[in-house]
Amino acid sequence: MSGDPARTLMGAYLRSAVSRTEEVEALKAEIYDREEPEFAGMTDAMFTVLVRRRFDPAGHVREIRQFAARCRTRYGRPAVLGLEMEALIRFRLDDTGVAVDDITEDDTLRQQIFAIDQIVAELGLRGGGPELDRLIVEAERLAEERGLHPLPLLEP
Repeated sequence: MSGDPARTLMGAYLRSAVSRTEEVEALKAEIYDREEPEFAGMTDAMFTVLVRRRFDPAGHVREIRQFAARCRTRYGRPAVLGLEMEALIRFRLDDTGVAVDDITEDDTLRQQIFAIDQIVAELGLRGGGPELDRLIVEAERLAEERGLHPLPLLEP
């Protein structure tokens, strides 16, 4: 992990998960062992950063619907909730005409994880690299701005 610019355990996990590296399972185990309190918050921060990178806030909602449809095709209909995913994306693009209060925490987290994975694939960031590293550091900063305190990385 020495080359990883992520400063937090969740940042390192997200980088490993979307890059499909071998250390993802070890990082996941560490998240459980250390009882990471900010799993959902860091996931939301990464989701927010990627959504804002991928979608134009002034863009047409049709683009978001098409994205959700691609996710449903890739991950399966029962898993991906198209309307919920669309609402969560629009909410993070500051669309005030969308409500997300009725979406459960579990459904929110699940839809965010699917969207993160799909956006990373569509942006060509699957292999990692400096752009993904910048986005993860940006997500860590956003989490801190929101008052979250994700666990720091432990030195090996």
